[in-house]
Amino acid sequence: MIKAVLIDVDDTVLDFCECAGQSIKYACNDLSISYSDDIKTLFLDVNDILWQRVEKGEITRDYLHDVRFDMVFERLNIKADGRSEERRVGKECR
Repeated sequence: MIKAVLIDVDDTVLDFCECAGQSIKYACNDLSISYSDDIKTLFLDVNDILWQRVEKGEITRDYLHDVRFDMVFERLNIKADGRSEERRVGKECR
């Protein structure tokens, strides 16, 4: 008799990396910015660092969502509202 089934959701059932990559692609399209692998890599690096901080309890998920696009835009010298973009892109990726 089976008493429990464990499923590893992170990057097994759900591809979080692909979703994050799509997020920045949608944002670039929305802002008429030329999308590139370098931009995707930067976004994924920032995203990974922030999620590691969430897992350590240093920041909240809400804080991550408030700052990650702003952090990427700042590094790319793009003038855009990261919070607004986060909300818009979040709807696209669901």
